[in-house]
Order: sequence, then structure tokens, then C-alpha cells
Amino acid sequence: MTAREAAEEMGITLEQLAFYFKMYIGMDFRSWRKHMRIEKSKMLMRQMPHLTYSTVGEYVGIPDRGNFRREFYEVCGMWPSQWKERNVNQSR
Repeated sequence: MTAREAAEEMGITLEQLAFYFKMYIGMDFRSWRKHMRIEKSKMLMRQMPHLTYSTVGEYVGIPDRGNFRREFYEVCGMWPSQWKERNVNQSR
């Protein structure tokens, strides 16, 4: 969902949506959406560690493997494989 679609769904302007996100969430809609996608990808990797990174990316709305890896790194400061090794493989 884009910011424009979200604003339309809520019956507010794009400017109002931007204001509320900055005020109450502390980031813009795009950054928030990226963080939510990465959090969901972590959950998927914990629950289904056999999934490929391409599949995980597709599930969370980032179908390009390279973009998924880059966005994951931007949010977490490590590559998906590093995160999985530290957070999934150790608990098994």
C-alpha cells in the first residue's frame, strides 16, 4: 500500500498522513513500511527457516532479492544471512 492509498483509505490528505506519521511514529510512511516489512521478514525466518531470502522478500512485499537484502541491511545493520545465523540457527 502506498501512502496515497493509505490516506485515501483513512479519508485524510497525504499531507495529514505525513504529519501524523512524523508526529506520532517519528518517521515517514515509507520508512515505517520498510521497518514493518523487515520485522515481518524476521518473523517468517524464525517460523520457516527453510524459506529462501527471495521467497521471504516476496512474502513481505519486496520481490527483488537484491532490494530485500539492501533494505534488510539498512534497517538491521546486517545482512539477512547474518541475522538468521545469530537469531535463528542458534536457537535450534
